Amino acid sequence: MSTYDHTQAKAALDALKEALLGRYEVRKTAAQKSAFIDWAKEYAAQCGMEMTVEESGKIVRTRNLIVGNPDTAKTLITAHYDTCARLPFPNFMTPACWPVIILTQIVLPMLIIVPLTGAMGYGMGKLCAALNLSGLLTVLLTELLLFGIVFGMIWLMLAGPENPHTANDNTSGTAMVLLAMRLLGAREDVAYVLFDNEEKGLLGSSAFVKKHLAQQKNAFVLNMDCVSDGGTMLYACSKHAWKLPQAKAVAAALEETAPAYGLKPMSAPSPKVLYPSDQMAFVRGTAFASLKGKRILYLDRIHTRHDTVFEDRNLLCLMEVIARVLTGQAS
Repeated sequence: MSTYDHTQAKAALDALKEALLGRYEVRKTAAQKSAFIDWAKEYAAQCGMEMTVEESGKIVRTRNLIVGNPDTAKTLITAHYDTCARLPFPNFMTPACWPVIILTQIVLPMLIIVPLTGAMGYGMGKLCAALNLSGLLTVLLTELLLFGIVFGMIWLMLAGPENPHTANDNTSGTAMVLLAMRLLGAREDVAYVLFDNEEKGLLGSSAFVKKHLAQQKNAFVLNMDCVSDGGTMLYACSKHAWKLPQAKAVAAALEETAPAYGLKPMSAPSPKVLYPSDQMAFVRGTAFASLKGKRILYLDRIHTRHDTVFEDRNLLCLMEVIARVLTGQAS
């Protein structure tokens, strides 16, 4: 790809959307992932490349999808392809505001857990009194109930019913990696990686760095996670990555490109911004994410049935940024 072709990128993205949002939007169960993997292999072959499946894990089966040589590539373009469980409340995140992160990630769940446990604990106490059970037995049964509620919440987040809509999290990131494969093609300096089980605690990226230990320190990572819903395009870097010429080039290209797509660019290192995704497994990890808001930038709707927004402009903007940097067109 000598020059960036917007028309070609738009046509390729339209074809990806038809497949991903039409047939493979839910990728949570083993069967759903297998169907997507079979399709992704065919897609890679159409791009003139071969996709390999790197499998690991005894308790939790993890299948990472790799195109290119992950051990020699200087740049990894990545995303997680697994999708999450449906939750009763969104995973609301504010990467640039730590106090609100603490509020939403700890206080919000407690607002649900505390009243629920209080009501059920009160009911358990009444039941034990009616059955004339001893005080010790009442306490033990109540604690067992509370443990069950907390365990149930954890189970719901990790293994609950599949979320039917995953446009932003992370069909958007998956589409970005596949779009880059189509437009950039096979390159010795680039590998494309789709991680599994990010939603279960970054298991896919953790398994990857165990098998490709040198790349954990050496590879420059461009991770795509939730990039299709929001008017501010965040480029979040680790401390080490922020010092690299590659990261500076990406930030500069984003600054120049985003306004043409009606987007506001934002680039910053940790701990100024904290974005929890697969790039955290790498020393030189960086990530893109779309945010909403003005004073407090936030990410919402994900992990709920309302995750339906897929803004083409966001992905086309990122594709142009990546293409300009990797083809030497960035100023």
